[in-house]
Parts: sequence; structure tokens; C-alpha cells
Amino acid sequence: MRISAFESREIRALLVAMRGVEKDLGKQIRKATRSITEPEWRAELAKTAHTTLQQRVLVATARVTVGDQNLTLKAGQLASRLSSGTPIRELTPAVEFGANRDVVVAQESRSGTMYRRHSRRQLHSREKAGLVAYPAAAAIIPRIAALWVATAVRTLHESVEGR
Repeated sequence: MRISAFESREIRALLVAMRGVEKDLGKQIRKATRSITEPEWRAELAKTAHTTLQQRVLVATARVTVGDQNLTLKAGQLASRLSSGTPIRELTPAVEFGANRDVVVAQESRSGTMYRRHSRRQLHSREKAGLVAYPAAAAIIPRIAALWVATAVRTLHESVEGR
């Protein structure tokens, strides 16, 4: 999801101002923006996550990256693994968008008896619009944009005043 800078005078002004600031000041703005927006992003994800798997895969891995010209909200992109050994990146699409729950796997016991096991029952059914991150992003993008502009303006103002 993207928010257009062409629809907001404040965001356009911020992007123009960020082009002309010194490196140290830009670094301060990015650091302050990240420290404010990351807890907000995590809290919004926590509100929309309903299962423990969603909490562990999406909420616990929520990150925000801030550049001079953009701000990126991330969830489920870490290379770390769950306690089961499964990489989080591999589970992210299934946790966010659901899975085909009708997959049946045939297994054979040691004694030779065949069993049928439903391997994806713990996941939600397919949802094109997403279950956690997409609804959370839609709800929080306007607030994050406002926080980004306010933080940058405050930091620029404090640097001009010499604080």
C-alpha cells in the first residue's frame, strides 16, 4: 500500500525539505520517526491479530524502515525461525492470506497402517485482502504519515532553534 505525496501539501513539503537537510539532521529525523512509528505499527498489528501464530509471525517481527523519501512498514520479513524450525518468511503468506485447508496428506505408521491427515487446518481460509497486516496498514497509514511529518517538522524546528 502506498500513500501519494501528490495528494498532501504537507508530505510534499517534507520531501522537499528532506532533500536539503544535512546528513546528521536527516539521520536524527529518521531515527526519531522510526522510534515513534514502530510501536504504533506493532500496536495496530496486535489489534488485528487474533491467533498465536499471527502474533508470533507478524506482530513479533514488525519493523519500520525510514528513508529520506519513504517510510516502509514491514511484518513477517525476518529470516529467523520459529521453535519448530520453520523460517518465518515461509509462513508469512499463509498466515496473512490463509491457505487451502483441504490439503490431505497420507501417512503410514510403523505398523503399515495408512492415515489421512489434514495438514493446514490451523490456518485461515484464503482471504484475498489479507487478514492482519493489510487491514492494519490501511488503518494506520494516515496516522503514520501525520506522525512522520510532525516529527520531521519538530526536529527541523529544534535544530533551527539550536537545541
